[in-house]
Amino acid sequence: MSKSSVRKPVLVAVVLFVLFGASILFAQLVEIQTPDWFKEHVQKRRKSVGQQTTQEFVDDLWRVIYTVSMKYELPPTYIAVVIAVESNFTNAKGAGGVLGMMQILPSTAQSIAKLLKLDVPKNGWNELLNNYELNITYGTAYLSYLFKKHGSLQKALEYYNNGKNKVIYAQTIMKQYSFYDTLHTSEMKQKAEQNLASASVTQSAEQSATSTSTMLEATSLEITKEGSSTIASTNPGPSTVNDIPVIVPPSIPPLFGTK
Repeated sequence: MSKSSVRKPVLVAVVLFVLFGASILFAQLVEIQTPDWFKEHVQKRRKSVGQQTTQEFVDDLWRVIYTVSMKYELPPTYIAVVIAVESNFTNAKGAGGVLGMMQILPSTAQSIAKLLKLDVPKNGWNELLNNYELNITYGTAYLSYLFKKHGSLQKALEYYNNGKNKVIYAQTIMKQYSFYDTLHTSEMKQKAEQNLASASVTQSAEQSATSTSTMLEATSLEITKEGSSTIASTNPGPSTVNDIPVIVPPSIPPLFGTK
């Protein structure tokens, strides 16, 4: 078996592996990219409480929500709704001393840290107010724990709130969660279809370019062959030269005789 025949299956396997990895990475990048619906709702809610919003803030907030929710196995739209209802996507300080986007009591945060072995903030528990990544990590970790314990997203919300209106609170969030999830699914599907169509156009263009290149190479080769044939027909070969008669001059006697 030749070396080239052995290398071909290996090269095909490598190419397939690279393409598979690239497709997974691309899918993740599409998800992490800030959805339009999220940007719209963050801006609207923050504006209602007099807060300005930059694109950089929205992008980073979605990154935090997405990565943290994936880590703790909860839908990012679910966490987004909790933040929307609790704080309108702001670093708010609420009644009773609750802090930050997910409105967490420092005493509750301490219990969560011990229960789930989370890192304790170096600058104290008041960091929960302005460090929204820390705040969202604690809130999401706690909701994930409650969900696994009670087996229901709605029950997790009830225990998360744990107030006299906890059932209404949970129902309100679940209704909004269904709305957010529909928006997110629809947008992701639309973007996936657009990306697929774009990839198809790119592939067709590459195939067309490859086909054209192959045709040009074939034409060039044919022209080269024809040129070589024409040159061969106009230049006599060795056999033709050998057929030319050799003329031997007549013997001429010496003018002055021989010695």
